[in-house]
Amino acid sequence: MPTRTPPAAVDDTFDVSGTDDPRAAVARFRSPLTRMLLGGDGLTTTLLESWAGSRLRVGDVSLRFVRPERAPRGAAALLGAAAAADTDLLVRHSTLTDAHGRLWSWNQVVAGPARAVDPAVRRCLTDGSAPLGPALRAAGARLGRAVVRAGVTPWPGARAGGRARAGDGAGDRGGVPDVPAVVRGRGAGRRPRGVQPRVRPGGPAGGAVTGPRRRLRTQVAIVGAGPAGLVLANVLLRAGVDAVLVERRSRADVERRARAGLVEHRIVEYLRAHGLADRLLADGTRHGWCEFLCAGRLLRFDYAAQSGGVRHWVYPQQLLVRDLVAALYAAGRPPEFSRPAVRVHAGADGSGHARVECAGLDVDCDYVVGCDGPYGVSAHALPAAPAPEPEPGAGPGAAPEPGPQCGLDERYPYDWLTLLAEVDRVVPGVVYAVHEDGFAGVMPRTARLARLYLEIPAGDAAARWTPARVHERLRTRLTGAGAAVPRLGRIVESGVLRMRSRVRQRFQHGRLFLAGDAAHVLTPSGAKGMNLAVADAADLADALIRRYRHGDEAYLAGYTSRRLPEVLRTRNLAAGFLDLLHPRGPQPADRRAALAARLARLTELAAPGAAGAAFAHWYVGAGPDLPVPHTSEPTP
Repeated sequence: MPTRTPPAAVDDTFDVSGTDDPRAAVARFRSPLTRMLLGGDGLTTTLLESWAGSRLRVGDVSLRFVRPERAPRGAAALLGAAAAADTDLLVRHSTLTDAHGRLWSWNQVVAGPARAVDPAVRRCLTDGSAPLGPALRAAGARLGRAVVRAGVTPWPGARAGGRARAGDGAGDRGGVPDVPAVVRGRGAGRRPRGVQPRVRPGGPAGGAVTGPRRRLRTQVAIVGAGPAGLVLANVLLRAGVDAVLVERRSRADVERRARAGLVEHRIVEYLRAHGLADRLLADGTRHGWCEFLCAGRLLRFDYAAQSGGVRHWVYPQQLLVRDLVAALYAAGRPPEFSRPAVRVHAGADGSGHARVECAGLDVDCDYVVGCDGPYGVSAHALPAAPAPEPEPGAGPGAAPEPGPQCGLDERYPYDWLTLLAEVDRVVPGVVYAVHEDGFAGVMPRTARLARLYLEIPAGDAAARWTPARVHERLRTRLTGAGAAVPRLGRIVESGVLRMRSRVRQRFQHGRLFLAGDAAHVLTPSGAKGMNLAVADAADLADALIRRYRHGDEAYLAGYTSRRLPEVLRTRNLAAGFLDLLHPRGPQPADRRAALAARLARLTELAAPGAAGAAFAHWYVGAGPDLPVPHTSEPTP
């Protein structure tokens, strides 16, 4: 049985070019744990549960349809004739977590079109209620894995009960042996001619799989190429502070990941001041109003008028990421793509130095900024915050129950189905539909795509929401919207957003700082996630420039004390906004009464006055202002 503590820094690098048997490729890994995880078709979950010492459950699941030419590399060839047909392939992304919410694996699986996949197998692929391997076995599916390529990222030296990141589908991995594969039917061990397992150029982390590791020295190492990491890297470099950014995914993956689209006024002004908003200003569109549909009434909320003329910009996040990546290339410091970080040394031992270890690359630095999300290595390098003291008078032995790292967590009693759908014309403005049946939201993205949200019961699976059911619920909840909502067409992407927020009690330790989702995860209400992440980056950039220019370490040390209050204030306001959008009650009469109360509140906000002005300033991001650019060169 695998142990709960993986071997420290197993170096299983090898070259599998020319290997015809995928099992022979797996056998060439030295670690027995690696061979078990990658060689047991359908048993990965069982092995991970043995290691974790507890049952694992499916976390977030997203499903999307892609053209064969847009499928992960090698998938179309392995699926053969099914992928050659003029139809879309199904791509499933999922995670496995334990009872404490810790991530143990993320997976990507590619399947052929509906007519080419057995119905029982298709139900397993679209159902998020059980891990895929056990579900396929229970369905009697005879499936196996075919290796597309093989390489390795060394296991990090982990604590007992630490995370594993092993997947049994197609896609990139970070922090573990990397053998992407496509799950298919009988004969999966046979490979079509011309498809050979191979190490990606430079190995799975982009560096040499043999020979010495590269070593870089910089002032600031940044982990993660999301908006926070990219903005921080650009601003630091323009101020003369050297920075190296590492990212586990490829440049293509980073630049095509569709995410948020509403950019706050203060964020746009900050990017403009640093010369990073040219494309946004040229191609983005400005929005100064949204509409609330409640009890059949459509109320326009003109937040531009109520905030003194301040507006949002609609500019998809993937386009902003593309612009920021191009700016780093132009500056001569491109990100180190396909470089998954496996260990972060926070420099809390008084040595005065920190380090980020990647496969094939070590980055020595003065400071590390983790922008790699809530499950990245940076967040897990932050020690647990001390548990708060029991309440006075709570009695002997009473103690609060700590959450993950004693964070400030909240789980809402519903989830959102998140959809990307084709539309016959551009969405003119954001529409929030407050209905007795549940919430629905329509957001502008591009001229032919809209982002949709649909309230569903907490814990519900995406598989239960067929396109027909989705369209029927949207028609019900959007009744009365009229021209505010265009005609909805094919759903091109769907997934379930588990509605929770998580805010860490501190965003720093030693020489490690967290920004964006690594420090706080909020619900999408009010579109604050990306905007808060960039605000974190702006604060950190200012603090780091002060440190290098004036030797001001006190301001850098105050990062958490400055950012945490704003994050908590934003989370609380977003929670109030969610309550406004979700009238609830045990009986229909209770829900109707709650709906009437929401209508009265929305009518008050839509009318000019103090309540509407206060909400408008929060919603559009009219303040507080972000730091101004530093123009002179810092001292080394």
